[in-house]
Amino acid sequence: MRKHLLILALFGTAIATAQEKENVTDIIGKNPKMDFYIGLGAQFNNEFNLNSNLQATGMPEIQEVLPEFVVGLNILGETFLVDLEVATAWMNRKNDIARNQMTQFTSRARGHYNFVNDKS
Repeated sequence: MRKHLLILALFGTAIATAQEKENVTDIIGKNPKMDFYIGLGAQFNNEFNLNSNLQATGMPEIQEVLPEFVVGLNILGETFLVDLEVATAWMNRKNDIARNQMTQFTSRARGHYNFVNDKS
């Protein structure tokens, strides 16, 4: 009986707080401008002082600076700017005893509201 009451309460809450669905073209605009970009970045891993601990145990040290390759998409509408980005980084360090390897894949999505819209 408690499960039924819980499901009924959750369903009632979902119906009571439901909002009208907005169309994507209403938010971004009718003719958004799209731009692709590529870039290079870096990740810095020297804040935690891990290499001294790894060296003491005989493990290979990690790279303190990892190069990063970035591919992104900008969508500029009338009132919103959306950035979609994918990045990857890779590290491989080894010695006679062990190996430290990292493959990283990162995705980012950012939204910005345009307060000033200059048509010129």
